[in-house]
Amino acid sequence: MLINIPELKIVPIGSLLPHESYDPYRVERIIKKLNSENVLKNPVIVTPVKDKFLILDGVTRVTALKEMGCKSALVQLVDYDTPEVKLDAWNHILFNINGGSFISKLKKIKGLILENTTKKRAEKMLSKKELAGYLVLKDNKVISLRYDSTVSNRIDFLNKIVGVYNHSEIYRTNSKEIESLINKYENLYAIFVMPKFSKEELKEFALKKLLTPCGITKHIIPNRVLRFNLDISLLKSDLSLGDLNQKLSEEIKKKLEHKEIRFYSEHVFIFDE
Repeated sequence: MLINIPELKIVPIGSLLPHESYDPYRVERIIKKLNSENVLKNPVIVTPVKDKFLILDGVTRVTALKEMGCKSALVQLVDYDTPEVKLDAWNHILFNINGGSFISKLKKIKGLILENTTKKRAEKMLSKKELAGYLVLKDNKVISLRYDSTVSNRIDFLNKIVGVYNHSEIYRTNSKEIESLINKYENLYAIFVMPKFSKEELKEFALKKLLTPCGITKHIIPNRVLRFNLDISLLKSDLSLGDLNQKLSEEIKKKLEHKEIRFYSEHVFIFDE
């Protein structure tokens, strides 16, 4: 069976444009793993935007590579305009948090209005971009985080909110149901339900260097390449881009000849990430 290989390329690391902040705790962990394995397992997912490559998934890996002295990065290019590439949102799990102190700090953010509400009303307001998000507390109470009329920069505002609690690694969830997490997280406090952005908004934010908080955008990428295992030394080398991409082509050809490439059409679970 012929395999249609996704587009892989080695590009200058300086040509990569982030749309979100990175998680410094995960960067430290990834550097240790990269130094131990000496390979970059998975390409960074990007799409061309003007003269840059917008990072859709992999900003933490890119940051780790930069800190390790890499001059280049392996990327998988995708067409962002295709409907198969979807943009969703992660929600943040808040635990080991002093609730009273947390709410008090939120109230000090200029332009933020906290209101008790219902999940239905909060969802409606969030869809209309009237909220920065909302909290679902452990007792199922819902608190909306609303902008007042003075707020013009939604991204800066959202970063201020996340900055109140992101003093350790961010934990994410698809769920908005607090009951599904109670037995999984000790001292669970709340779920912070995030706003969803459009692809066009994300590109606009990135070009303006307005970074969303880390871990809130979730891209669904069909035919994602995993386990490529590119030698890190190549990304640190002074070889020209032409030479690097020639080596990449040779590596892909070798993997094809040795039947090392498989395409799985079904959903899979990976246990060693």
